[in-house]
Amino acid sequence: MAKRKPILIGCPQHGKLVRGTYLCDDAGDYRLGPDGQFLVELVECGHDGGRCMQTLYVLHRYNRRSDGS
Repeated sequence: MAKRKPILIGCPQHGKLVRGTYLCDDAGDYRLGPDGQFLVELVECGHDGGRCMQTLYVLHRYNRRSDGS
């Protein structure tokens, strides 16, 4: 199973930092893109225990792929 580490995410809907997790490599380091940036598709938002209903938020489009996204 892939390792995940905590990360704070700037939520545009709630206007504050919320908790989430980010995919890590085997050494426990964050997996970054070629330019050293975090990759949004590797982030999972944990706001409201992962039950945040803000489906227009980009992370929820990545994390919950469905007809409504």
